[in-house]
Amino acid sequence: MTATEAVWTQYRAWLEQHVPEAFANLAPGANEEQLAALEAHLGYPLPEELKQLLRLNNGQRLPADCCAFPGLVFLSTAHILEQWQVWDRLRAGETEQGLEALDDHAHSLDPGVLDQYTNPGWIPLLRDGARADYVGLDMVPTDGGVPGQVINFGRDGDQHFVAFPSLSGLLEFWLAEIQTDCWSVDPPEPPTYPYAWFKHQLNGIDVLRRFCDRRRASA
Repeated sequence: MTATEAVWTQYRAWLEQHVPEAFANLAPGANEEQLAALEAHLGYPLPEELKQLLRLNNGQRLPADCCAFPGLVFLSTAHILEQWQVWDRLRAGETEQGLEALDDHAHSLDPGVLDQYTNPGWIPLLRDGARADYVGLDMVPTDGGVPGQVINFGRDGDQHFVAFPSLSGLLEFWLAEIQTDCWSVDPPEPPTYPYAWFKHQLNGIDVLRRFCDRRRASA
């Protein structure tokens, strides 16, 4: 069993005991055809860690139902592609000057990430609720980065940070985080979205941002 498979197995067992709604919403694992189809559309191979995770659970059954991570939706192969294509259409619809203007507002807080607003080499994996902000894998790192590193990006994610050098690091972080008392499960009430059942005291991406800010300050 790989490190990714081992930590996800532990995480999933914790969900089953403490947040059964989130556990029940996990989708069955992706098959090789689904993984190959996603790779074909993206135009490059998926990181092996990501394939290991998706073979165990292909995201959530329903993106709008109880989320798998506190406040963050676990995307399936179909929804990874759907979100990627939204950004691909944005890139195709913008002029060169328009993309440059967007890039002017984007910069990396850590070495190893492109100073761009959007890039086809960024794979969305966790989505911030209904917002177009993501935690995902970076397949086009700059010097100082590594392919498959975990970064943030999206509509309001123009300040990019490197959360972890690999997906297993992200899963280990959330496994440790949920074992504290920083999360809650509340029945949804209008206008609260159902995915807010399982939530952190902070916005899920902000949890990672603060972690990275503290690590950067202590370096």
